[in-house]
Amino acid sequence: MATQYNTRPHGGVDISARPACRQDRAAVRSQRGAALVLVLLIIALLMTLVLEFDRSVRLEHRAAGNYRDATAAFYLAKAGVAEGRALLMVQQLSGSTSDNLTQAWALPGETPLGPGMMRVSIIDEERFFPINSLVSGNVVNVERVAQFQRLLRALQIDDRLADAVIDWIDQNDVALPDGAESDYYALLPTPYRAHNAPIDSLEELRMIKGVTDDVYTRLAPHLTAQQSGDSLRVNLNTADPLVLGALDQDLTPDLANRLIDSRPIQSLNDIGSILGNGPLASRLLSVASVTSNFFTIQAEGVVNGVSKTVIIQTTRNAQSPLWVRVPS
Repeated sequence: MATQYNTRPHGGVDISARPACRQDRAAVRSQRGAALVLVLLIIALLMTLVLEFDRSVRLEHRAAGNYRDATAAFYLAKAGVAEGRALLMVQQLSGSTSDNLTQAWALPGETPLGPGMMRVSIIDEERFFPINSLVSGNVVNVERVAQFQRLLRALQIDDRLADAVIDWIDQNDVALPDGAESDYYALLPTPYRAHNAPIDSLEELRMIKGVTDDVYTRLAPHLTAQQSGDSLRVNLNTADPLVLGALDQDLTPDLANRLIDSRPIQSLNDIGSILGNGPLASRLLSVASVTSNFFTIQAEGVVNGVSKTVIIQTTRNAQSPLWVRVPS
């Protein structure tokens, strides 16, 4: 095909004209560029979908693995609870006349099982001061209050806190001089009522007037919320020096350490030979013991870094635990 030129009136040639084929080639190149961009966009989209699918599969695989490990860890923890209860029964069948910290039940255990690990610890609840013993049948136990106040002073906590704890537990709404009843708690920014019943958990102490975080941190490790009357005696073989010293005004730190150095104490009849026969030894017979019946068993199962814990509180001969807690 002959190339067409535009001529000027004076015979010149219009050199600005372009061959038609060049325009066609430019259009083709433009279409190819658009197609390339579209292909790249599609590839990028596919890559995004593939990566997202891969991430989703990995997450599901990991979640399935975590669920498997958590289930295995939970059953390891349950097995640990059974082991703890068995240790307590074996101790009873051994014929020992005392419960003390040298025995197998009191020693933390760690047992490898397959890909996992089982850890068991048993805490004697009767080594602590029984906070609910301050009130018995809505009657204040004056002797126990005196013991609690001695413990507070030993911990450098204002002993007037005892009034607030008594008001929290007793069933009436008459506040003691330094206590607080529901009318006080009703005026707080987040109002609530006094429990007017035995404390269910030591965490409940945080709700009582005068119990700051600092007070709770110092006090709680020496208390138990065990409510049974059988737990009103403190085990001389397991209690710490501060709890021992709170049992009697004449039980000085030196005498408390003498008891500790004499462990394990096999019988209450041995107190006289340790402390000397006298009024102190006689008074301890009514508030102390060398055996325990209430225990907390904490068992942990660990599998591939996943941990599960089961905590129960039980008596030595209980067919079923008093309560069970599985922390999340």
